[in-house]
Amino acid sequence: MVGVVFWVLLAAALIVIEISTTQFVAIWFAAGALFAAFASLAGAPVPIQLIIFVACSVVAFVAGRPILVEKIMPKGLESNTERIIGKTGIVREEIDNAREAGRIDADGLSWAARSEDGNPICVGIRVRVLRLEGVRLIVSPMQEQENSPREAEGMSAPSPNNESEV
Repeated sequence: MVGVVFWVLLAAALIVIEISTTQFVAIWFAAGALFAAFASLAGAPVPIQLIIFVACSVVAFVAGRPILVEKIMPKGLESNTERIIGKTGIVREEIDNAREAGRIDADGLSWAARSEDGNPICVGIRVRVLRLEGVRLIVSPMQEQENSPREAEGMSAPSPNNESEV
């Protein structure tokens, strides 16, 4: 009876660990512990209980985890970084590839940025996000036609010499 209690408590502890991590690893060992509890209840010796625990845990992990991960974690969802591609932003810190400097505000967040062609881009210029390289966005200045709605709102782009922004 002591063996049954041990295996059930182990299964419960592994379930708690799984709930706190959500990595779909501990749950399979909890299943193995339950099978070992049944073996203990049937009077199997401890070495057999351990073999059942390990075997059932490994089989459940190898067979069950890929299926569960596929069902619960759907594919095709864009990450924040994938969603930012194609969006527009405003340069908040001059983009200068030579100095490895530059930040833009896009999609409500601040991002490190570099220019696609290597030319500096001044503060206040609207840019389009082309791609992501590492942790930096690669951007290009938007064409004058694309900047015109901004000017229509009375928000003309600052001159290249005006880098002061509070």
